[in-house]
Amino acid sequence: MNFTIERHGKIIVFKIKHSKLDTTIAPEFKTELLIICQPDIEILVLDLSEVTTIDSSGLGCLLLASRILSQNNIPIILVGLQEAVKMLISISRIEHLFEYEKDVQSTLSNILNS
Repeated sequence: MNFTIERHGKIIVFKIKHSKLDTTIAPEFKTELLIICQPDIEILVLDLSEVTTIDSSGLGCLLLASRILSQNNIPIILVGLQEAVKMLISISRIEHLFEYEKDVQSTLSNILNS
């Protein structure tokens, strides 16, 4: 399996457990996003700390999640971005669609303590 999904109440932590977010795992990633991106969640945390490269199909999955969740003003927090992934998101001009944090633990701590 290329990912794990944890639920913390209405907060979903979706961790990609693969170094490449590309055509090899994008279909499976997209399917799972369609299942979990429901209006009853409050925040989607995407842990990309193991992802070192991303291609257009991976970026398309991020856009899909953003499009679905933005309809209900549900934020997406990208966690643990590697420099190459951060650069491609910036080059694609979609960085404004997401929030960014360093790691999952501090993200959950900040959310739960606010």
